[in-house]
Amino acid sequence: MESSEVKNRLSELIANSVAIQGLPVQEREEREKSMLAADEETMLRFIDVLEEEVKQVEKLNETLQEDAEEINKLIAEANQLEKQAEREIRKNAEAVEREKDDLRAEELLRKLDEIVIDSKSQ
Repeated sequence: MESSEVKNRLSELIANSVAIQGLPVQEREEREKSMLAADEETMLRFIDVLEEEVKQVEKLNETLQEDAEEINKLIAEANQLEKQAEREIRKNAEAVEREKDDLRAEELLRKLDEIVIDSKSQ
């Protein structure tokens, strides 16, 4: 790499560095200035470190993406289970309501039978 290419590459890596960009503005500017003012050998070492940071960030992003996909899968499963539970609850509520209706009908028939029996005995 030519000296200008080294400086450009270092400048690009600094601009994209999560660690450096997380610094307060003044500290970040001072660090960038001192890194870009270093000799070529030192700049190449900075580049190695910052390129390693890029790799680590990419690995973290992949891990986070995988975790997010797993979380989304679990959320979808939970939503499905919730819907299934709601259906079961509705079914049970309907069954209970039908049973209540049957009991009311039986009670009504019993009362009607009593009236019929009473009317025959009079």
